Amino acid sequence: MEETTELWVRAAISALALALALWEVYRKPPTGTPPHRATPLLLTLAGVAFLVYFSLGSFRPDRDFDYPWEQFHYGLGSKYFAELGYDGLYAASMAAQTESAPERPRPGLLRDLRDNQLVASYGLVEEADRIKQRFAADRWESFRRDHHHLIEAMDDPTLHGVRKDHGYNPTPTWTFVAQCFTRWSDFQPWSRALLGLLDLLLLGTAVTLVWRNFGERTGCWFLVVLGLGYAWRFSWVGGSILRQLWFVSLVAAVCALRRKRFALGGSLVALATMLRIFPGAFLLGPLVVALRDLWQRRDWSWSRRFALGFLLTVVGCLAAGTTTGRGPAAWHEFGRNLDKHRHTWLTNNMGLDVPLLFDIWIRRPFLLTPDPLQPGAGWKEALDTAAQQRRAGKLVFCGALLFLAAGAAWRHGPSEALPLGALVVFALASVTSYYWILLLLLLLRERPGWPLPVLLLCNLIACTLHLRGAALYAVYGLGSWAVLTLLVGYALWLRQGGRWRERVESAGQ
Repeated sequence: MEETTELWVRAAISALALALALWEVYRKPPTGTPPHRATPLLLTLAGVAFLVYFSLGSFRPDRDFDYPWEQFHYGLGSKYFAELGYDGLYAASMAAQTESAPERPRPGLLRDLRDNQLVASYGLVEEADRIKQRFAADRWESFRRDHHHLIEAMDDPTLHGVRKDHGYNPTPTWTFVAQCFTRWSDFQPWSRALLGLLDLLLLGTAVTLVWRNFGERTGCWFLVVLGLGYAWRFSWVGGSILRQLWFVSLVAAVCALRRKRFALGGSLVALATMLRIFPGAFLLGPLVVALRDLWQRRDWSWSRRFALGFLLTVVGCLAAGTTTGRGPAAWHEFGRNLDKHRHTWLTNNMGLDVPLLFDIWIRRPFLLTPDPLQPGAGWKEALDTAAQQRRAGKLVFCGALLFLAAGAAWRHGPSEALPLGALVVFALASVTSYYWILLLLLLLRERPGWPLPVLLLCNLIACTLHLRGAALYAVYGLGSWAVLTLLVGYALWLRQGGRWRERVESAGQ
């Protein structure tokens, strides 16, 4: 399916879902109908949304299910992490291509992963030889063979684009988990497809957990928003490897806390954090609830179990990361790599930085430079300068958002407070669009309430902007404003302690 057609379908189904969500939020449930039961229309809509997630079977514009671009990074990067580390993937790729596919044209430019700068490909010849020397003979032969299977799946422009991306960036803990699967893969089409199925199994697990813990109505709406979501649609990371493990860990953590399995909940939050770092923001809610219980002399023994599960899992994840081939130094190298990306601005970033720098963000076409090596340098320099000038304002806004999240968490239990970490993520980090699948955590209640139609409305607007030809930086710039509004409204809604819900239900009677 062509992308424009797919987005029209996505927008149309989102409009229908929005109408149904508004009806369900405002109407009074029929007498004798359990609030967790789904209507036949909602069940049908959930099935349609499931198909829409896969673009009705076309997956992405090139009709591939597996994603060689992603598996090039996350497959080769994890399997050969011992030799490649965080800086060797593209240089090793050039050396392997020279040996296994010399007829393929060399790219004019590629990214030097030591400093994230675009350089002429001939400038990395010595670096490629140095990276190759890290391999034992049998490991290099295996890498060259796996690399060849992946580049065969890409045409020349795609292959050149792959090596202008930003490399391999997961934590050593994620690398440990991925190696359990990639070490057996040869990255031929059938094995790439099997690796791509892992995330579908994970998302299916998330839907099942929501269905069992919050009822079929919430489970259906969770699947609807998952399937229709513009920011995390399949074309971004579908068919990759274990991209959704952190998200499923957070969903499972909410479910565990709801069932009062606090040690397990803490362990799952720790796992998500050690896989992607930014999920550590979700600790704020349980921490505030623990402090409240201590202050008000309530039973806070649950927090000790939560903390024990969290700390033991962190220790286990740190240890696991040291077994990935680079020893304890892997964590130090990860820290340096993280710092390298600290000032990397992407057009699909979403977070507090974007609204604060919106006037610079939307001027991107006017700030691009004619330099083919660094075409976005002017835009990035302007953003860095503005970010430094507005640092004080950001600290004020960030503090206000954290205070709002803490105030909302104060009124609730740990399972309801945990999703408020989404507001903390927005305040403290600018993460790429597909990570905002975390907004689905706002629906984890027996009755999702008004965040449901607002999420669907945001999705409909994003699809409309894309169809009208808006550039990605504009879509996600406006999207950051929308997410900020949604998250602030959600925190205020929780802070009201359910009074808004009573007003809505009385209006529907």
